[in-house]
Amino acid sequence: MGKDERNMLGHEHTCGHEGEHGHEHTCSHEEGHEHHHTCGHEEAHEHHAHHHDETCECPSCTMKKEKLKVTSLLQDSAVVVSAEYHTAADRDRAGELLTARMETLAGRIDAQGGIIGHIKTSVELRYVEMYSLTDKTVMKKASDLPELTFYMAAIVFAVKEEELLCLVREMFEDMDRQLHEDQ
Repeated sequence: MGKDERNMLGHEHTCGHEGEHGHEHTCSHEEGHEHHHTCGHEEAHEHHAHHHDETCECPSCTMKKEKLKVTSLLQDSAVVVSAEYHTAADRDRAGELLTARMETLAGRIDAQGGIIGHIKTSVELRYVEMYSLTDKTVMKKASDLPELTFYMAAIVFAVKEEELLCLVREMFEDMDRQLHEDQ
């Protein structure tokens, strides 16, 4: 869809990170008030039949390699923001930072007059072990840190969609900086 077509259908939303993340938020108010915003990866949801491996550059595989993906939509009068963040880090330290950042996020939402429906984050942990041999003896190598995937959903009322999208993105970016300063 060209820029002129996009402007005819709706309007653009910005969160100040477009230059960094290469995305723009567009919406159309043609059908009710439910519309979706993404960080430019809509094509990743297309189905295709080919072999996926570490060198695969298809949108679906490329998206899996992303460190942070944040999307939003409006549902009735609520703003719904979803985030998926991948990293390798100490589990306990990540949990401490997540707790502190979620509480900070709640404070920032409250300071803007927002009403939290709920904010929830689940964390998936994955440890990797590799077994290999070049002759007859198997060598075992394990990752020092687990791979962590955070899945967040925030449902908030009385806050601007773009603002909540940016607050969640900033929360995970700040957490990422602190996790990797410690390593």
